[in-house]
Amino acid sequence: MSDMPLAAKAPIRRDRNGIQVIARAAEILRALEGAVDGVGVGELASRVKLSRTTVDRIVAALSKEELLIPAARKASVKLGPALIRLGTSAQISVDQVAKPVMEALSLALNETVELSILGNGTAVVIQQITAAHRLQAVSAVGESFPLHCSASGKALLALLNADQLVRHLKHALTERLFDNAQLETELEQVRQEQVAWDFEEHQIGVCALATAFLDLQGYAYALSIPVPTARFREKMLELSPPLLAARESLLRLVSGRART
Repeated sequence: MSDMPLAAKAPIRRDRNGIQVIARAAEILRALEGAVDGVGVGELASRVKLSRTTVDRIVAALSKEELLIPAARKASVKLGPALIRLGTSAQISVDQVAKPVMEALSLALNETVELSILGNGTAVVIQQITAAHRLQAVSAVGESFPLHCSASGKALLALLNADQLVRHLKHALTERLFDNAQLETELEQVRQEQVAWDFEEHQIGVCALATAFLDLQGYAYALSIPVPTARFREKMLELSPPLLAARESLLRLVSGRART
């Protein structure tokens, strides 16, 4: 029989109960994601598989902190303004979040890795990890690449709808710099495989592959690996799986869940 006082064990039970309440509150908040018209408490209890009494208690506590507010529908609640304030404070710098993932990818492949964002008709490099090779493909942070003939650009284009494609390709379309039907065929392949390729299309002597993703705010980013043509052909088959794995890691970091 333990001689430890019962009082000493009580905080452990309280801690566990507190953690359980936090987990349940988080589950309720997630269940309300996207419910702009609110959800009834009874329906909410069914969604999170908790008793109506438990959900009533947690909803009351969250409402007191303005994490939930009443919705237009009777006896319904929706996400509250306090979450907007918290979300604004928690906004992340994707280039800084991506840096450790990029460093790991560059080290594993011994190649340069770049992160680009969709600009006004271009792909703009915002982060770069250079490899140790004497012969390497290196761009400058802030450098822009055309969307229709770079791996990063094509990966970003594959995320856009038809109207967005026309807007971002307006200059290239005007200058007749590419075959629109051929590009659309290539973009459909990118959408299926999540990888875009550039075989010296943008710059002689440099090939690249890239994949793209959206953050929670809907901003588009491309993660790319530019490689001198001299060693690209022999390495290209081994580059894609680590690149896609890095994409999944970034999606978990910037959105809290993986997407395809």
